[in-house]
Amino acid sequence: MTSSESKFLKLLRLCQPGLMILTSLTYSLGAAMAYYLGRRFSWSLFLQGLLLILTIQFMGRCLLALAEFGTSQDAPRPSIFPPTTAFSGEAGLSHTALQYAAMTFLGLTAVQAAALVIQGSPATAWISLVLILLAAYFYATPPLNLRSTGLGEIILAITASLLPAYAFALLTGTFHRYILMTSIPIAALALAAQIVLALPCYAYDRKRRRQNLLVRLDWATGMLIHDVSILAAVGGLAAASLSGLPRQVAGGTLIAAPLAIVQILQMRRVQAGAPPRWKLFAYSAVSLYALTVYLMLMGYIL
Repeated sequence: MTSSESKFLKLLRLCQPGLMILTSLTYSLGAAMAYYLGRRFSWSLFLQGLLLILTIQFMGRCLLALAEFGTSQDAPRPSIFPPTTAFSGEAGLSHTALQYAAMTFLGLTAVQAAALVIQGSPATAWISLVLILLAAYFYATPPLNLRSTGLGEIILAITASLLPAYAFALLTGTFHRYILMTSIPIAALALAAQIVLALPCYAYDRKRRRQNLLVRLDWATGMLIHDVSILAAVGGLAAASLSGLPRQVAGGTLIAAPLAIVQILQMRRVQAGAPPRWKLFAYSAVSLYALTVYLMLMGYIL
């Protein structure tokens, strides 16, 4: 394996293929809505939009790695999944390499966006895209550094819910009430998953004054928000069903209901002092999000 190939694989690991799959799945939900409503759209445009979103994600991950580069490695931050941004120097990626990668992805974002402008992509799509781009850029970089405000998890959850809106607007030129009906469960489950992933790091983050949502509110409040978020997702789907969301979309997500119950019960056990199984808990939280999005997508298609 050449040096260039090795750096590419390390960079790919930094950007987390699993996260890319979740992003692609959530983005595709917007196209599934367009398909259900009988809107004709270009598959080429769909793929261009997806590539642009993934490029923005790559840029954001590189910027986050740059922000955390050089963090003291004497006490590595606990991580359920293999660390990808913090201590990225351990993966053999230098500060310079990360800078070049971030600038490259930023340039690719500009080129792809310009190509969409030339093709006459609708103005409605740019509303969602600009919000996604700003969130990705300012999440870890000055002057805003949104991650240090304690609202980083909420911002990322909202960003996840914007992906279907962007895909739908890009392909159809309009928005639809189905977007709002599905954005609430997506944002709520994304927030719940992030809380689960942050819990094992609570003591570490508090000691080093890393201002995330759990440190700002305390772990008990964070656990409560986790449960409320899952219940909000369930309630949002139920309300959407009564408001006109296709029954096969809302009804299909009932398959994920047992997993949602398990999530809440696991959180209650941890709060009661039971030994936490963090890895199982994390995979369960991510799976609940992915399964719910997939079931909604299939509900629109089938």
